[in-house]
Formats: sequence, structure tokens, C-alpha cells
Amino acid sequence: MRPYRGMTKEGEWVYGSLVKYLYLLDEELTVIIDEKYNHVQGRYKPLNTRAIPVIPKTVGQSTGLHDKNGKEIYEGDIIDGNWVVRWWNDEAEFVLCNPVFEENINICAKEEFTKLSLGDSEVIGTIHDKEKP
Repeated sequence: MRPYRGMTKEGEWVYGSLVKYLYLLDEELTVIIDEKYNHVQGRYKPLNTRAIPVIPKTVGQSTGLHDKNGKEIYEGDIIDGNWVVRWWNDEAEFVLCNPVFEENINICAKEEFTKLSLGDSEVIGTIHDKEKP
């Protein structure tokens, strides 16, 4: 499973497993489970597992790819200032979308998201950077 990231209301990024559940009076609570493991005698034992509430619209999944600097690329990252990483349900794949702030994946120009298209690319921020307090 690829990890997720989300931003806390304090503006901190947290990484781990995504959990969404209904909470008091149908309000949805979104949390990232920050899990750290220790390898002991051939087994992984959890250390300091924490459920951290995050802003739902800031949650994005890792693509499993890295930019030219080795930085992991997540949904919502801005690549080279012109493209944003989005999930396209119709094709069940990540795509690069331009313009950066176009929310509707079917309207924006799409670029296939492959290792080849990222060879010289760099993550310069996220569409959620404005969320930081």
C-alpha cells in the first residue's frame, strides 16, 4: 500500500495510512495513522502509532515515484510550476494536469504520468501550501 499525506490544522504534513470514519452527528473525521516500526527478531513491531486528524481536502496518495531530487511525489504536488499531480478515475491512473488550479480533471489538459515524463522534473510545492496558517 502506498502511503498518504495530509496537513494538520497547524500546517504540519503527516504521512502514513489514511482512515476516514463518521464521527458525531454524521461529521466525517479524516486521520492519518503515523506508524513507526522497529524490526525485532524477524518481525516488525509498531512504535508510537498515532492517529492524527488532518484537513480532508489536503489528503493525497503517494504516486510511488520521485522527482529529480529524490523527493517522493504525492497527489496534489506541483511539478515544475505548470503541472499538478491528480488522480484520474476514468483511467485509474495519476496524470499531470495543467492549469495547476483546475479542479475538474476532465477540463484540464492531461499529460501521461510516467517515469519518463518526470526524469528532469522537480516538485516545487503543493496546491495546499496556501492552507498553512
